[in-house]
Amino acid sequence: MNEHGALIWNELSTGDTTAASAFYSAVLPVTTATTEIPGAEGYIEFKVDGRAVAGMMDLSALPPGTTPNWLPYFQVDDADEIQAAATRAGAPSWPRPSI
Repeated sequence: MNEHGALIWNELSTGDTTAASAFYSAVLPVTTATTEIPGAEGYIEFKVDGRAVAGMMDLSALPPGTTPNWLPYFQVDDADEIQAAATRAGAPSWPRPSI
């Protein structure tokens, strides 16, 4: 956790956050709660023992045609170096958003 290469967050984009909340709460030891994030209204967190472990948003907040998906996030020491290594390995190149 919180080290280079570690999975640090997962985010679900779905067309039915109510059904997804019910499903994941039934099969995993998680609860869900809407979180107030400016610019991400309606964002939902999955929580374990009160600690946020993943997030969820409605597809309507994303570009048209986006299909339901899980997006994993990884901790890296140097995002530019990781992008360069991926490009060297044949991944497409795109501009990295400013954080």
